[in-house]
Amino acid sequence: MASLTISEIADARDRLACLLADGGSVVRLSPDDTLDACGAQLLACAIRTAEGQGRTLTVEMPEDGPAVELWQSLALDTVATPVPVAVAPVAEVSE
Repeated sequence: MASLTISEIADARDRLACLLADGGSVVRLSPDDTLDACGAQLLACAIRTAEGQGRTLTVEMPEDGPAVELWQSLALDTVATPVPVAVAPVAEVSE
């Protein structure tokens, strides 16, 4: 998904609209993706939109990451609980 922040919200809205229009059912956030309160609210709105269409939109977030913490701090887990995804540790390369 890349960036779900206020500065990129128009692009994020368009990407989510395309995802829903194409019948997509999963949004996957990677550890490198950014999410702020505006983006989290947009995701919650997309979840509600999918529900209104009789569909389910699942949001996957890296477990114990800042996106999950933000989602919970905004009480958006009352809208939907994101699916925690384990993130493989990054191997350090020594020279």
